[in-house]
Amino acid sequence: MIHHAVILTVTGNDFWHNHAQPHQWWEWVAFRSPVMLLDQGISAVYLFFVLSGFVLALPWFSGRHQTYPTFIIRRVCRIYIPYLASMLFSVLLLLAVGHPVISNVSTFYASIWHSALDVSTLGRTLAVDTDNSLNFPTWTIAWELRIALIFPILLAPVVLLKRNGLLLSLVVMLVACIGLRVAGPVAAEFGRVAYAYIALFIMGAALASIVDRIQTFEPGSTRSTTALLGLGALLLFPVWSTKPLVAFIPLGAGSMLVMIAALRTGWFSSFLQRATPRWLGKISFSVYLIHVPIITAFLAITQEWLPVPIALISGVILSFAAAPIFYRLVEYPAQQLGRRLSRPKPSAKILDRAVTV
Repeated sequence: MIHHAVILTVTGNDFWHNHAQPHQWWEWVAFRSPVMLLDQGISAVYLFFVLSGFVLALPWFSGRHQTYPTFIIRRVCRIYIPYLASMLFSVLLLLAVGHPVISNVSTFYASIWHSALDVSTLGRTLAVDTDNSLNFPTWTIAWELRIALIFPILLAPVVLLKRNGLLLSLVVMLVACIGLRVAGPVAAEFGRVAYAYIALFIMGAALASIVDRIQTFEPGSTRSTTALLGLGALLLFPVWSTKPLVAFIPLGAGSMLVMIAALRTGWFSSFLQRATPRWLGKISFSVYLIHVPIITAFLAITQEWLPVPIALISGVILSFAAAPIFYRLVEYPAQQLGRRLSRPKPSAKILDRAVTV
């Protein structure tokens, strides 16, 4: 969210998208110091993909196997329903406040809500297109859902063969993505991006396969935990490449180190178990889904009487205030719906018992 607020400013957009060089001292602090890690949008996305692979793989490695229909039903309810709700929310805000031209903001602002509300936009929204001006951060949701469709298939070799299965999944996906090259440059680029993101999910699955060893390993000392976090941050800090097929290696490794530090017994794990981090984790998906529409609408409403930096900060605060409401009204009910729809029917349970006997 910080990254999206920053690139709405002229200076932030110049640094991130136009590769401008810092001159003022505060520019060096904001864009060339470790503070930059707070604004590393792509690093957060890669960490999210590794974490998703870890969470999705845990049931298989903890003995709670899921059928493919159960897995898909829960993922669709968990992700697609809140996604659609956020899109509707964005459309309602657009209709309510419009999208006026605002000075002192980046051209990136103009790319938000620029598409007409027509059948084409509706179709791309329902299909979870990666290019969506209604709520552009949802490109990650598109990849999350696409990978979810094949994730159980990718995970099967890992569950059966452990480390060798991990390599097998990566090799199979590499061959499939290379095969897309024959379909043309667009398909080839899609294959390269897909392989990078799928590899991040498999990295998370690899951590899930050894989570018991990580957690039962000798308690992490303050130094070792800090070292893991420090090395992970160093890998997540730089802009390694704009190409996912290059960037996923260091950013994926950095994400794994941060997650290992969180899983080990130590000060970082204890910190994450506190009330505030747990609350932020619970509403984080809701914040992600609604923050851009809220910030954009707030800029439009306050353009004539509030400075842009103050409006951006206020939009961020409003996003955090609205997220618990969105979670309670949309995200949590969607999760519960997924559990109800995937719950075995009483007749199925009786049949399973009869077969077992």
